[in-house]
Amino acid sequence: MNILIIEDIASSSFGGAERSMRAFSERLAMQDHKVHLVYDRFGDYAVEDSAPYASISKISTLPLRAQSVHNWGKSVWQLSGLCRLHNIDLILTHVVHSVSMLRIVRALSRVQIAIYFKWVCGTKSVGRQATWGLKGFDGGAAVSKFVADYWIRNGFPAEKMQIVPEGVECESLGEKGQSPGGTDLGRENEKPLNVCFAGRIVKEKGLHVLLDSFAVVSKSVGNINCLIAGAFDSSTSDASSYRTYVMRKIEELGLTERVSFVGYIDPLAPFLRNMDVVVIPSLCQDAQPLVLMQSMAEGVPVLASRVGGIPEVLAGRLEEQMFEPGDAIELSEKILAIAKAPTEQIASLKQRLRSRVVENYNLEVSHRRLSAAVGIR
Repeated sequence: MNILIIEDIASSSFGGAERSMRAFSERLAMQDHKVHLVYDRFGDYAVEDSAPYASISKISTLPLRAQSVHNWGKSVWQLSGLCRLHNIDLILTHVVHSVSMLRIVRALSRVQIAIYFKWVCGTKSVGRQATWGLKGFDGGAAVSKFVADYWIRNGFPAEKMQIVPEGVECESLGEKGQSPGGTDLGRENEKPLNVCFAGRIVKEKGLHVLLDSFAVVSKSVGNINCLIAGAFDSSTSDASSYRTYVMRKIEELGLTERVSFVGYIDPLAPFLRNMDVVVIPSLCQDAQPLVLMQSMAEGVPVLASRVGGIPEVLAGRLEEQMFEPGDAIELSEKILAIAKAPTEQIASLKQRLRSRVVENYNLEVSHRRLSAAVGIR
């Protein structure tokens, strides 16, 4: 099949949604599909001759409210022409703001359109233009029931929606080393307790909540570090002020020597293996953080906000790994509990985390299910 992927930011360092769509594109290319990429904002995936794409084009798919009628119409014409040029069979996207444009392209080009929902908006309604666009899709999938329910409420046909969780590599799960946990409080000669945040650094991801908790924990655990993997997101209007806020907080809390910014890391798995606990302190309705499953696959204890689709991942006995969003005190108590836990208890937790991923979030299974859900044959 000739498949056109619609991306917003063609970058590996922006977020998990972009990286996972790239991985799916690579799988499709290996199966001899011709994969073409359209992007709106430049990134490393947009480099000419970049595998796995047969062609790469820059076309804005922003909605009418974000660009002029002339430019919007020009993009519709360009996309339709691209579909004819490459005999596109299917357009696949996770970029929700493109849906009204894609419905028109579908009518003009007689191409199938499908969407993989990986997030929700911060509002209950997405607006009439987007709702109209959603009603015209041929197929779709969502990473969780939470996400599926949201988009069905906003107009996507329920009978065309399937739930397909994101997946992570699981091949080496049976070969992990000993538990990283079991650090004793106050024992300065022990291996440091490494607390990790990994992801985009924006206010809604809650890094400041982790810093408040870390300040409390560091008073009881002498040998402890906080490692932050990721970069401040410069695409948001308040990016500069949030960076200033975070840096000031680190200084005011006296954490300058204990907090390290290690930048964007790829691949992330080897880095995660050296962590004792990964914290996902999201304040937004996070659909299904990829770093959550990656950490679980590596057998690293995780603590995450009880928001969005996270409770679907940390279900059953893993519910105790969640805390109320924004509650720095509850989070600090849970970090301390991991620090105090005996090795046997941490080993059991690691096994439960890994088993959950193997059974429900295997990358190979996810890709097969997504292909079927969106009509790739």
